[in-house]
Amino acid sequence: LYTSWQAQELTFDNTPLSQVAEKIEEIYGLKVKFQDAEMPHEVLTGVIPCKNEQHFFKILSVALNMKITKSNKKPEVIFSRLE
Repeated sequence: LYTSWQAQELTFDNTPLSQVAEKIEEIYGLKVKFQDAEMPHEVLTGVIPCKNEQHFFKILSVALNMKITKSNKKPEVIFSRLE
């Protein structure tokens, strides 16, 4: 996992979602909650622009085939499985 700040993108290479969550907290100030215990161990490979928060989460959601919901009450996002 590394960040290319000049390109304003995050590069993931077999990165566990637990580390992706740490990056989300660092960049956007949002805690990540996972729907189940297996999710933090799943991995992500790819490059995602991080300049626009909404765009980042939309791409991430598609890449992971998961629903990502931002809480209106707390600074957090919830990763859940698509039904």
